[in-house]
Amino acid sequence: MNTVIFDFDGTLADSLSTIVQIFEDLTGNGHLLTPKEMAELRHLPIPVVAKRLNVPMWRVPYLLYRGRRIMQRRINTVVMYEGLDLVVRRLHQSGYRLLVASSNSEHNIRAFLRNNAIDQYITHVYGGIGLFSKSGALRNILAHNRISTANAVYVGDETRDLEACKAIGLQCIAVTWGFANPEFLVKHDPFALVETPTELEQAIASRFSEAATI
Repeated sequence: MNTVIFDFDGTLADSLSTIVQIFEDLTGNGHLLTPKEMAELRHLPIPVVAKRLNVPMWRVPYLLYRGRRIMQRRINTVVMYEGLDLVVRRLHQSGYRLLVASSNSEHNIRAFLRNNAIDQYITHVYGGIGLFSKSGALRNILAHNRISTANAVYVGDETRDLEACKAIGLQCIAVTWGFANPEFLVKHDPFALVETPTELEQAIASRFSEAATI
């Protein structure tokens, strides 16, 4: 069975403004990061981001834990990018196995999926993964579900997603509506760079059509 693995924040969930607000609440930073400034940090390694924000690395796990708990209280305010619910439903109806893998918590992801009436289409949710090694987390997910990289594709919005997929030989479709600048994404050679949910659906079909001819 062909499998599509979705990232969460910035791919399914339009959560950037919420994440920016949570960061401000947690750090008490006198300078509230704009969405643009936050997006510019998303393609950088975690240690570099922490240094630029004057956050000691030892505080990062704590901030991540607290951030997830705060988002749990605000998850009902996070919306799905328009049109993605229809794409998810059609992919399910077409026989794809759909997973979600994210550094956000499983509780938050499942609440979001229920709020948007697409929870019944998602086979598994893997939360709390990949802050420092997303490639390892994805490799474990594939192994656990006995999925070969030839029968899978990842959908994400960050350069970290592309780097993690490349490290394990997994094709990645990059979406432009998320957190990272498309110029950064295209430099990492995604299988496809898509600008709309319709283009995403077409790219997924193309990915598996191409695999079937190899």
